[in-house]
Amino acid sequence: QKGDALTAVEGHLRGVLAQEEAAAARAQEERPGSGEANGEAGEEEDEGITLMADALDILEQTRELLGEAAGKVGQYARQYRFSPADQQELSARLQELTRAMRQQGCASTEELLAAAWEAEDSLDSWFRMEGQQESLQQEAAAVEAELAAAGAALSQRRRAAAGHLRVAVEASLAELAMAGSRFDVRIGWEQLPGAAGGIRVGEAEAVPVYEEAGATFRARGNGLDAVEFLLAAGPAEPLRPLAAVASGGESARIMMALKAAPAAAAAALHQATAEAGEDAE
Repeated sequence: QKGDALTAVEGHLRGVLAQEEAAAARAQEERPGSGEANGEAGEEEDEGITLMADALDILEQTRELLGEAAGKVGQYARQYRFSPADQQELSARLQELTRAMRQQGCASTEELLAAAWEAEDSLDSWFRMEGQQESLQQEAAAVEAELAAAGAALSQRRRAAAGHLRVAVEASLAELAMAGSRFDVRIGWEQLPGAAGGIRVGEAEAVPVYEEAGATFRARGNGLDAVEFLLAAGPAEPLRPLAAVASGGESARIMMALKAAPAAAAAALHQATAEAGEDAE
């Protein structure tokens, strides 16, 4: 299109030049003599021809410059030519990057890189620990066995003390005008359906406290036992959870009995232990 335009301009300029040259020739033929006036007219006609010739020279230079520019553009296009396949690959990679940022909750590529480095460190730690898996499993099993033994021993002591506490609380309640009331302590282990979140207890620990051997039980900060106080406010009433049956006045007396009972229960337990030792001798 640019070539067509230059050709059209060139044709127009050459037409004008031809007209100027023809007019100059006619004027030369028509001028008589060679006076000063004739010389000035001839110079004016020659100036128009010169301007048109100069315009044609500039036009030719412009054509050469445009050709050179077109060559440079072609060289650039060959060197950095557009590839639909490359564009598609870049678009896919950008989509993956956007999806990864959304999944990791990152607002920038810098945050995504930081998350990637953190994940790499975690993965390295996991691989290092994988080499120690057997030793770690052995340590975990040993700790679990210790917890089971300690929890079972504590549960046996609690169950032994529960009977003495029951007698002491009922005696204290009788002194507080609640004779005929019955008090008890329910102690049990919470069995879990899976191994997660608990510890497995063997036969040696479970059988003495009447729990299922080989099962998994919930471990608490104070042992394996779930402890609940029960109360029957009258001889004919069933034992029910303390919080569900006690009235306001009864609750105050029960609290007094619970505060006084541990000392009496401890004394009774100590006496029973001493008597058992004497019988053994």
